[in-house]
Amino acid sequence: LRVPGLQSSIRPSAFAQVFEPFTASAFATAIPQSGAGIGPLGLAFTPDGLSVIVSGGTGRNTLWKFNLSGGAAARPLITLDVPIYDLAFDANGLLWATTGGGPLVQLDPETGVILQRYGTGVTLGMAVDAARNRLFVATRNGVEIFDIASAAFTPFSPTRVDALAFSPDG
Repeated sequence: LRVPGLQSSIRPSAFAQVFEPFTASAFATAIPQSGAGIGPLGLAFTPDGLSVIVSGGTGRNTLWKFNLSGGAAARPLITLDVPIYDLAFDANGLLWATTGGGPLVQLDPETGVILQRYGTGVTLGMAVDAARNRLFVATRNGVEIFDIASAAFTPFSPTRVDALAFSPDG
């Protein structure tokens, strides 16, 4: 049975319709779309759980920081020289991003400034292995493991992917 769900009248979502048991409302609005019509790409909750960093914009290279109430994107946190496709915090509170074919970048979580660039050919997806202090990243060569302590990449799988995640049991 497809019973229509509720849409927020205060912050309507981009969906024309949702079905119960779901409801929909917009979290962040007014983020410019890229030339290809793509909206926000990456998002990461800060380790304290009080803010969300979102990437997007016309060059896919702009970051905004929102509190948990969301709202309209006003002044960006920063506009970078590389696009940002995925964002994640590691177990030590360091912020990492993939760049759609460029380097893996470490960002300052307060300002968004790029602190370090590692490797090349890092594409879209990323998953944090907090227990071992490393990142699994999608690259043009497949999936590689980035050891944060040694700043070294090692091959994991030749399969190319767009997204990565860990199951609850690791």
